[in-house]
Amino acid sequence: MSSPTQKPRPPWSAPNGVYATYAANCHCGAHRYTVTISPPLHASAGASAEAYQVISCNCSICSRNGYLLVYPAAADVTWLRGGEEGVGEGEEGEEGEGGVREVYEMGSKLKPHWFCKRCGSSLGIDIRRMGDFGGSGEKMAMNVRMFKDIDLDTLEYKKVNGKAMLTPRYEL
Repeated sequence: MSSPTQKPRPPWSAPNGVYATYAANCHCGAHRYTVTISPPLHASAGASAEAYQVISCNCSICSRNGYLLVYPAAADVTWLRGGEEGVGEGEEGEEGEGGVREVYEMGSKLKPHWFCKRCGSSLGIDIRRMGDFGGSGEKMAMNVRMFKDIDLDTLEYKKVNGKAMLTPRYEL
């Protein structure tokens, strides 16, 4: 008798009701946004002693771009400048440039990777087209390296073997 196929468990931390919002931007500032996640990146002494486990994946693109990922709901990513549609507005007195976001897709083409067209910063990954993998239909994968005032050495990490999980395998 065959065992039922189980859906893969998502790698991200389960929300615990305690939320924190982090300001983020690319290196040149063309993209500015906030990201709200639960649990927060650092454990609090109050309601939860749990901290978000930031994903460190070994797949080809995550390792090459240095992604360290959290997975907020898409509604919890608020673009203040630049953003999801790639529309860049210039500062007062500057000429605005539209389309400052660059998109790169590989493999299954279900996870567009977002980069700043001006400075090359890796912003995150839109995983909403992945279907219901662990409820990812409304999730984004956002790069913690873009978060302001975060000491990466103080975060908790979860290593994910993306090389083994992701298909088709990407090779040059």
